[in-house]
Amino acid sequence: MDQPLTANNHKTMSCFRFDGSAPAIVAGAAAPHTRPPSRRPARHPRTRAESLIDTAFLWREFASAAGCRFDVEQKALDAIVFTLAAGGTSLAMPSKLEGTARRSHTLENIRRAQLQHPWQPLTLSLGTDDASHPTLYALWNTRLVGHCRPKHLAWLMPLLQTSRLGAHVIQITGGSGKRTLGCNVVFTGIRQGLDAHRIRQLAADLGDCDRQAEAQRPSATGSLTRVA
Repeated sequence: MDQPLTANNHKTMSCFRFDGSAPAIVAGAAAPHTRPPSRRPARHPRTRAESLIDTAFLWREFASAAGCRFDVEQKALDAIVFTLAAGGTSLAMPSKLEGTARRSHTLENIRRAQLQHPWQPLTLSLGTDDASHPTLYALWNTRLVGHCRPKHLAWLMPLLQTSRLGAHVIQITGGSGKRTLGCNVVFTGIRQGLDAHRIRQLAADLGDCDRQAEAQRPSATGSLTRVA
């Protein structure tokens, strides 16, 4: 019998695949289990898991095309598990910030604020580090918390330009004897960002086609003769 995917049911991850289809989710299965299309009943609206798998597939293709060098498929699977466990309806991508070692005071303030609102919103701001490398900084109430991991910039920056991407603190790690604190975050608005980016790309491609057609159009010469 099919079982729902949970955060503790990591065996289920072996059932996902990214070949464009959305197989049934079977906990503990060694291989994907699918039903023939003709026997699969229509379900409207689509299940939450199927919608997340679709978005994860699109994100994986986008991140791969952007040149990401980490395991994008595993990251997509992790995002599905996280989103389902959190009860979300739109794919959310968990990660962590770097450069938080000197931000203990701000991180402690965030931890206290999470007692009222567990997901604390962050503002993402593109800048450069001391070596002039592009850096995506994360701010909480205008105070610097850290920066996004460099390996994620290739897919984060294009989506940030769509104004659909969001970021939230989900956990402050460390404390209780540890000298430094860490910050786990989650990126949201991924599906909206992917859709907006695709529309922008289509509009840009159409604009290029129009300009090329205009450049190739022969100029009108001679005069018009009126025919009675």
